[in-house]
Amino acid sequence: MIRKILLTSLIYSTLAYPALANDRNCIDSLINAQSIIQSGRDAHVSLRMYNIANVYQNSPQSRPHGYSLVIDGSATDYILQSNQFMKAIASNIFKNCPSIGLVEFDQANSSYGVPIGYFDDGSIRIFKCIDEDLITHKLEWGENMCGL
Repeated sequence: MIRKILLTSLIYSTLAYPALANDRNCIDSLINAQSIIQSGRDAHVSLRMYNIANVYQNSPQSRPHGYSLVIDGSATDYILQSNQFMKAIASNIFKNCPSIGLVEFDQANSSYGVPIGYFDDGSIRIFKCIDEDLITHKLEWGENMCGL
């Protein structure tokens, strides 16, 4: 049932972003990410895809899409505090999804999230937190708006 829900979500994403429609490795990687996060945990993951150029300056042009993994359940805080766990999942998505430049792990019903980006040098990094009161421009690639 969960796999069917995710596939439905991915079908809607591929309608909005046809570049993913024929990328079976990418779709499998996203399904795998959801399964890993939910396996043995009180966590439900939903997916949202968007164009990262609408949010960030200097984002990788060859990787124009971002995926937000919205996590709900009692295990959410634990997951969002595990940088190594999130980077491993993001790394697999970046490896299998050449059009995805950002994987964001978001807490459901909150503005809190941990964005992990792919950089032109091939590195994968968690974005640094910038106080939302200090931001007067479109975010630079590698910055995350945070309420401090």
